[in-house]
Amino acid sequence: MLVKKLSLQRLFISFAILSGLSWGAIGKATSFACQDFINGSDEASSENVTISRTEYTRLLGALRATIDGNLATVWRSEWKAKLSAPQATQYVESMLQHFLSKKTFNEHFADLNSLQPDFMATVLRRLFELRKTGHLLAEDTLFSRDPPPPTGVKDTTFTYYTKAMGSGEGKHQIRVRTYMRRIVAPEKLEIDAIVHVIDPKTRQALSFKRINENQVAIKLGESVEVLEMRNFILLYASKSYFSPIGANFKLEVKSALTDQIQRQNFPVLGGPHMVEKLDIPMTDLQFKKLFAQARVGSAERARAISLSRLEALRIDLLQEPLQGHVKAGRVAAIIEVLTRAVNADPYFLNLVGATHYQRFSLEGSSGLQTTADCEQSVFLGMYGENGQLRTPSQVIAESEEYVPFVEDAWHVELKFPVYAVQAVNGLEYSDPMAAALVPHPVFNSSDYFNAARIYSGFVNSDEHRGKFRFLQNFGTKISGSGKPAVELSIDQVHEALD
Repeated sequence: MLVKKLSLQRLFISFAILSGLSWGAIGKATSFACQDFINGSDEASSENVTISRTEYTRLLGALRATIDGNLATVWRSEWKAKLSAPQATQYVESMLQHFLSKKTFNEHFADLNSLQPDFMATVLRRLFELRKTGHLLAEDTLFSRDPPPPTGVKDTTFTYYTKAMGSGEGKHQIRVRTYMRRIVAPEKLEIDAIVHVIDPKTRQALSFKRINENQVAIKLGESVEVLEMRNFILLYASKSYFSPIGANFKLEVKSALTDQIQRQNFPVLGGPHMVEKLDIPMTDLQFKKLFAQARVGSAERARAISLSRLEALRIDLLQEPLQGHVKAGRVAAIIEVLTRAVNADPYFLNLVGATHYQRFSLEGSSGLQTTADCEQSVFLGMYGENGQLRTPSQVIAESEEYVPFVEDAWHVELKFPVYAVQAVNGLEYSDPMAAALVPHPVFNSSDYFNAARIYSGFVNSDEHRGKFRFLQNFGTKISGSGKPAVELSIDQVHEALD
């Protein structure tokens, strides 16, 4: 724990040196920064919107009434660990060894070295193929949640953020998520494999097919063009696209709950680490209209414009085919959260930042989920000089970027549905009535105990910090007007704090 705190201090000091602070000022500022890091919001800027506890609870209740689906996705624990690359891959290997049968592990995974660069991608690709072809055994209780991209292709997750809105420890965070795809190794594209993407400018579907060693066919609608590999690389392989599942956006409300996970069996997993995450779909046009920058002179005018946009979005969404009353109720609940935020801050719909990362996801047959994220970035500056909202591709290319240091290169999460958290570690609900709403399906608690045991062995802090604020405050700036921070040794940190 001491080493971790010194690591956080070192990151802050690196920025402070570049700002010309004295060592005395650095020592004081570091203390405040680390305290803010421990107590502050995980996601958005420090200038969050404050509402009363009563309002927070009312909005949460409306959202909770629309819950459906896998509770490990929508009402869950969210334990987070910052790990180095070797630690992250060792964690995944430990999960494989425990949750797969000896036969499956020895035949399909024992040849892998967790230190090899493509370990994660290979694991997920093999798990997916085993499940797809029906070769997983009954004893195999871990599988790949999502289909892997083709060889030579990288899929990433891109998420915009607003400020957070909350009271005390509880908060509602608005996020807009989509999925990106890029050809990172054209030479590794397999012959006859087809890569599907969405062009970020035209929103048209494109597909690429390598037809031989030196040529790639590009299909747009009914038109097919064949290019030499070198021309394909110049014209197409250097760009970021939307993945097929990223054709539209998801508007999410992620609510950090004030419920307290107890420390009965795994003390390092205790604390306020419960969340709810609900979403509704948005088209590209709806997204652009809602989050266009408010640049009017008066707060009253900005508020009126923002409320008008929200009403237009509500009407749009309710005119689309509904999936019963749940979707209609969720639209109303999410729009109400946004409306309350705009009434408190007329400029709330101005996006404050974004995250971008590559995610590897595993899921247990019992319902647990674990994810490992690498190549993480936080971006600041969602609008261009003329106030135009930047697309994900433009943000990646143009905005100020922060990345983690090597020791925090991976962000690894473990997610249990609410009822499993209760069983494994105990859970104290801030609202006693909430417990009555939790379904109690039959489940294998031993799977959850074992996953928590493995995961807690890799966690050295009960803080469980998110990506946005962590990288914004303690990451290394690698683009924009600033210069990369200077990393200090532990000895220099001690020297600075004396």
